Amino acid sequence: MIAKLKRLLKEAPIEMRRVIRGWYPDFVTSARVSALGRQVPVFMFHSDPKEVLAEQLAYLADNGYRSLRLSEFMAFLSGELDLKAPSVVLSWDDGDRSWYRDVYPLLKRFGFCGIGFVVTSRIAEKAPSGEGSGWLSWEEVREMDAEGVMDIHSHSHLHNRMFVTDRLADFFRPEMDINPLHLDLPWIYQDGRLLMIDSFGAPLFDTASALSDFPVFLDDERVRKACIDWANQPGRDKQIGETRRSLPGVYREASGRFGKGRFETPQEQRQRISSDLAESRKTLADRLGKRSDFFCLPYGEGGRTVVETAMQQKWQGMFWVCRPDRRTNRPGDSPWFIPRLKNDYIFRLPGRGRKSLSEIWGAKWRRRMARNHIY
Repeated sequence: MIAKLKRLLKEAPIEMRRVIRGWYPDFVTSARVSALGRQVPVFMFHSDPKEVLAEQLAYLADNGYRSLRLSEFMAFLSGELDLKAPSVVLSWDDGDRSWYRDVYPLLKRFGFCGIGFVVTSRIAEKAPSGEGSGWLSWEEVREMDAEGVMDIHSHSHLHNRMFVTDRLADFFRPEMDINPLHLDLPWIYQDGRLLMIDSFGAPLFDTASALSDFPVFLDDERVRKACIDWANQPGRDKQIGETRRSLPGVYREASGRFGKGRFETPQEQRQRISSDLAESRKTLADRLGKRSDFFCLPYGEGGRTVVETAMQQKWQGMFWVCRPDRRTNRPGDSPWFIPRLKNDYIFRLPGRGRKSLSEIWGAKWRRRMARNHIY
């Protein structure tokens, strides 16, 4: 409960600042907007409860909105498609198994389609048994893509966060992993391999998406091992007390002997980003027999390096979250900087039953306190 509350208190001001700064389309912020006009908002989903999604899709259907396929949306951006009805794009991130269990049937029921951006390294070989959170299987992904209900594209190969400063922030504890799909933990290099951090006592530094423009800080593995070994000695309290009080001293002593580490070079950064994009595309081609030309940035974080790399690899467009320089999508807009809105704001689209921002935020935050949503 405490972890959920901390996350809510961190995210709520971000949402409010985006509204105040004018980063959202007018239909979100103004009660006077009565029609979309020549714009197509892209909504971003993850793994919301089935009843929430059903209510949102019903709102779209009842108010005459249609969902665009990715090819139609790109034709709209290029000015080749003149829309006859108010339209939206529905997109899902990551690859939670609820897509197949809940989203897939509901899209078919309402006659809608969506885009599924999957983390290609995480999709499972076989569907897990039982209910609950987890990753889709490749069989489920293939079925949804083949039927055309969910057009599958890339959300990167690893979807990882990495250290971007050498400022010691904390030490890893298992209770920090509150994301159902384990997508918020930082990744590290261990013996030349990229791995998700999972060892109690490992030093933590400030993080950002591995596809952001920040060069990665490569912490010294010997320092990390010294901290982990000290914290995991028999009899150590792994939650509070002496361990957490003493670990900073262990870190200072070890980093004094070995050094803190180093930042990757621009060449290393570009190669790492290039490898992730290329491996993601190759995996989709091998698994689905299709070429993915559209990329969705993990956490909505990117920069010049990932855009230039994607262009060099002949990708055709990139999806973000909201952007301060572009509030919506209109004919003539670049396919490389497509902004998206969280699915909560479907209820701000013009139509019968439209909800206020306070209603939307209140319902969302109550859900967040009751359940671990990804976003």
